[in-house]
Amino acid sequence: MIAVTSKARVNRSTRAKAQAPKLRLKTLSVGTDAKTVKGFKLQVCTAILYLAPADSAGRGNLCPHASTGCRAACLFTAGRGKFDNVRTARINKTLRWFDDRRQFLADIVQDITKLEKYCKRHGLTPAVRLNGTSDIPWENVILPDDGCNLMELFPAVKFYDYTKNPHRAIKSASGRFPANYSLCFSRSELNQADCARVLRAGGNVSVVYSASAFAEFAWDNKGQSVPVWKIHNGGKLDGVRYQEQQIATLGNVHTVRVFNGDLSDVRFYDPKGVVVALKAKGDARGDSSGFVVN
Repeated sequence: MIAVTSKARVNRSTRAKAQAPKLRLKTLSVGTDAKTVKGFKLQVCTAILYLAPADSAGRGNLCPHASTGCRAACLFTAGRGKFDNVRTARINKTLRWFDDRRQFLADIVQDITKLEKYCKRHGLTPAVRLNGTSDIPWENVILPDDGCNLMELFPAVKFYDYTKNPHRAIKSASGRFPANYSLCFSRSELNQADCARVLRAGGNVSVVYSASAFAEFAWDNKGQSVPVWKIHNGGKLDGVRYQEQQIATLGNVHTVRVFNGDLSDVRFYDPKGVVVALKAKGDARGDSSGFVVN
């Protein structure tokens, strides 16, 4: 028998799996992707809903603000999404959203109820991302059996999402959303002016960078953020060329902080009014549309 000591080496993926709770849900997913499991170190357990993005299920459009680059680089193809059976399951969920919405929402309510009870037993903060690969305005989705939205039904649960809808992002930044629902606006190759508007409103903007561009950031010793950068002389920035390019991408914003969004997926703990830097994943690594900043 081989004795395992406290100094035994454990690889990164094994540590992540050891932290993931053994919780099986019907419609939402927990601990099945590399990003949300990072929240366990913050005592946050995130359940996420993955649907078929845009019109890829052949029924309606769940991402009406998606650009061509966004569609091509969507996380639908990242991680487990590269497997046919996973994509098929997400398409089937999307068809249920359109064809049997009452039961679909009832299943989500059942999943969140189970998540909340589990987190209470284990001292975790329950969190839910309903738009893992979609952009549905969930604040407007009223549960037919309860007469309210999911955020109102579960006030102790933290809901958060990414969106390319600037109106939703600014409304969230302005405090006109449910208190337990926060949004992070997502940059594309076409919405730079909207990015600037969201930042000025105090909201956050996620920007996807290539691996080499992401590595150029001078993260502090905690990996959290870089110092504030100020623009001078007609949009030019003190600092290296890459920082100038990054700021120009977001429009004429006078002061910007950049936060390392790959440390975890827990966006509701991020500082306010920042750029959330994400490294390109899946098909986004081959992007040439401008969606990914190089």
